[in-house]
Formats: sequence, C-alpha cells, structure tokens
Amino acid sequence: KKPWSLKYTKNTAGLVRRYITPNIGKTPCADLQKRHLQKAVNAATTSGEGADVRKKLSAALTWGYANDYLRTDPKRLLAGVHWQAGNRPETIAASTQGEDDMFVDPSAIPSGDAVAELAYQMTQRRKSEDWWPLLVWVAAYSGVRLGELIALRASDVELQKRLIRVERQYNDASTEAKITLPKFGKKRTTVYPKKTPSSNRYPQGFDLAGALRKRVRKVRRQDPN
Repeated sequence: KKPWSLKYTKNTAGLVRRYITPNIGKTPCADLQKRHLQKAVNAATTSGEGADVRKKLSAALTWGYANDYLRTDPKRLLAGVHWQAGNRPETIAASTQGEDDMFVDPSAIPSGDAVAELAYQMTQRRKSEDWWPLLVWVAAYSGVRLGELIALRASDVELQKRLIRVERQYNDASTEAKITLPKFGKKRTTVYPKKTPSSNRYPQGFDLAGALRKRVRKVRRQDPN
C-alpha cells in the first residue's frame, strides 16, 4: 500500500486529537458502543468534518476487529452513526494562526522567483515537453491541484475568459488509479492571469494566457474532444 502523504497524515492526526481521543480515548475497545462513536462524530464542528471523523473511526475499528481487539463488527457499531447538528448552527470554527493542522507557514510558500525558476528549469530538462512548465505556472497561479491538472481537458479551458473548469481529478490514492470528481466531490471554476508577476528569470512576467492558449489549441487539433 502507498504511504500516507504528509498532508493526509496531519489531517488525520488533527481529527484524532480534537474529536476522537477526548471522547473515546479512555474507553476499552471491547466496551465501545454506538453512543461512544456518535459522541465523537458529533464533536466535529461541521457535517464535513463529522463525515471525516466517521471515516477515521471506520478504518480504526476495521483494523481492531481484524486483529481481535474488537468483538462487534464495525459495520454494526457505525450503522446509523452520522453527524448531527442538533440545535447548533453549522459553522467553521475559528483558529489561531499556526494552530490549525493544515496551517502552512508563509516562509514555506514558494516565492514568485522560485516558481519562475522551477518552470524555467522544466524547459531545460532533456527531452522536455513544451507543456511541462505549464504545469508549474497553472498550479501556482490558478490553484488547480496536481491530480486535477493531470485530468484537465482542453474543453475545460475557456481561453477568452481565462477560466478553468475543474470537474475531475486523477486519483491514485487507492491501489487502482482512476479519474474521479475533484476533492470533496466539488466541481469549481478558477481563473488564471494574463501574465505572471515579474521575476528574476522573467522580468516582464511570463505570458501564461498565451502559452496556455497555444497548448489548448494544439491539443484540440489533435483531439477535438
């Protein structure tokens, strides 16, 4: 099996620390009941987080059942266990900068010069393809994720409006790689700039709109679909 990514590991650890451990951490596996699991799921602040907590519980319980730490089939324990809002509004909990598990220190975010240099170096590689640097530029300045870029079609790009419709992604998280809906199952539309900011490598900025237009038209000539 593939190892967890750093991002997934941090996300999982955060859910366990905030919601699972405080609610069922001291309960022996053999004594776990549906009410314990429901309490952990309900501790989440949103339905999305609650669904994630339930997934983590399912994985942990399945492992525990397979290794004889748990007597009851996890499917029975989790049957009917879903996030319940009750009387509270569904809100996103505020957090202090640096405390959130997904927080990225500003110093770790690549600078414009770093992005430009990486894109340039992609053109210098042996047998480099003309679209390789575009992966860097589009990812950096449109917010499209790597898996979404790999699954991107020419028909997903509106050249006149400089829009990219993100409707699917290449997902290799499981043992069988496949094309799925984007992360969280949400399609979206994002925009890209005409030119990238000035950098040491490209003092006038890089003509992203022009390069993407050239690439899209080339692909459409090869395959109209």
